[in-house]
Amino acid sequence: MLRTMNRILNSRDFDLVHVFEPTTPSVGASALLQAKVPVVGNLLRGGDATRYYRRWFPLAERLMACLSVKTAVSEAAATASIPTSQGNTASLPAGSTSSPTPRQGTANE
Repeated sequence: MLRTMNRILNSRDFDLVHVFEPTTPSVGASALLQAKVPVVGNLLRGGDATRYYRRWFPLAERLMACLSVKTAVSEAAATASIPTSQGNTASLPAGSTSSPTPRQGTANE
């Protein structure tokens, strides 16, 4: 998958890559690891993801560090997706037409 994603990303002159659920070992994670431009990650997961993150935390932590911008569709998604990740996660509710709002207690980088 990494080789295919590398070929796709190198076939065009992208300014930005946008991935959904960047910490899930899938196409989005492959794009995140291969991108040579800024990457926006959209976090969708909510609820208790403790078992998932306990198993995949080393990979998920590395992936989150690669993101240029983190957005979440809800506060629950923002806190469920690697609660210990560094940096700012903007909460942008699905269907919203407003600007992203940084979560309370996080600093802009």
